[in-house]
Amino acid sequence: MHIPSPEEDRIGGFVRPGRLSELSPGVEVVAAHAGDHALVLNLLVQIRHADLSEDFQSRLDAPGYSPTDRLLVRRNGQLVAHAQATRHIAWFEGQRAPVVRIDDLVVLPEYAPAGYQLALLRIAEENAVREGATALFSLAADSESFATAGWSRVRGQLHTQARARAVLAHLEAQREQRRRRRRGEPEVRAWRLVDLDAVEALFGRLVPQAWGGLHRTSELWRWLAGRKTHDAILLAVEHDHDRSRGESGQAVGYAVVRDSRVVEMLVDPAHPAARTALLAQACRDAIDRDHHYVSLHTSADDPLHELIVTAGGSWASQSVDGQWMVKLAAPDRWVERLYDVWRERTVAAGIDRPVECAFHVGGETLAVVLTRRSARLEHRGDNPTGAIPCSRAVFHELLLGNLSIGRAERDGLVPRLAPAVARVAATFFPVRHLWQSPWELLRL
Repeated sequence: MHIPSPEEDRIGGFVRPGRLSELSPGVEVVAAHAGDHALVLNLLVQIRHADLSEDFQSRLDAPGYSPTDRLLVRRNGQLVAHAQATRHIAWFEGQRAPVVRIDDLVVLPEYAPAGYQLALLRIAEENAVREGATALFSLAADSESFATAGWSRVRGQLHTQARARAVLAHLEAQREQRRRRRRGEPEVRAWRLVDLDAVEALFGRLVPQAWGGLHRTSELWRWLAGRKTHDAILLAVEHDHDRSRGESGQAVGYAVVRDSRVVEMLVDPAHPAARTALLAQACRDAIDRDHHYVSLHTSADDPLHELIVTAGGSWASQSVDGQWMVKLAAPDRWVERLYDVWRERTVAAGIDRPVECAFHVGGETLAVVLTRRSARLEHRGDNPTGAIPCSRAVFHELLLGNLSIGRAERDGLVPRLAPAVARVAATFFPVRHLWQSPWELLRL
């Protein structure tokens, strides 16, 4: 579908600013402007059945916000569907990549059969690709619409929960063992505004090594802290000197808590005791508020998940906020952007470059080629010799780290591979626990 620019979209000799596409006579997709905010809020309230006015107003003050990020479907002048596409920078093991997150994809129930959600999603994707995005993300209330559009559910985007008293008892037993071994434990206290720089520095140092974490500017940090969607930000402080001298200590970890949910936690790997200390304080606070359960919404490879399960808890497969979905927007740019990641993986595995891993996808051969200086995705036409046959969705999940080649073999998504091919493919495509914090998406 060709999406005309405002200069192309002329009716009666006048430019209609913001018009992106005409879906059918009387039905058009437009970019919103500030005058549409009241209508958008009314639509979201109708569909969510909740008072969103305070939250909506707060989001208008978010750093970098633009009304044109919102795409609207108008039917004979009536607003019937909405989606918001925001641009971000995400970190993938030290590499930055531009991404787009789709929020609040909604349509009035009576117009759901018309397919306006899929039309909005398609146009948002096309816009994102033109603007340079490599991947797309969404915490989707309606994951089926995204799945229909070729998106994949993020594997491992789960959380654990357990009774707060049971977790606290388990942690206290471990604490007694550490005391007998004379191992110190950091102090945990509520953060103060003067601690913002320390928290921001921890985030800025740890998140770049994660897989999918979003970059935050100082302005965004101040906005998040000021919105008060959280109940508490707990700070773990390591005291290296005599406290009587007035030493403030070093911040080694923090946790963001909403109700009894730990929605974000980052801890310096050199101070692992801070992790359990933060969780213990979150449990105490939950008990004080008469909450029976505590839940942890950090990355699936966080060791605290195993601790919670050991304490009698369990994994929950569905977030109360929705299902995280992902889609590769521009495979060629993605492969080029992650050159350093591919290089480090082959070096660690002792595989010499140049090397490639080829797949037969949808009638063409796609090869991830890694040389000494670059990475690229080669399109070789219908030439499947030695290529691994799979669907395009599976190929994209492998590239994103949402699926390992070993899991793909076990699930029958690719055939059994020869040992040499399997070694290269396993080096290129290990599973990575993609995680993005739900903190920014919490509603007031």
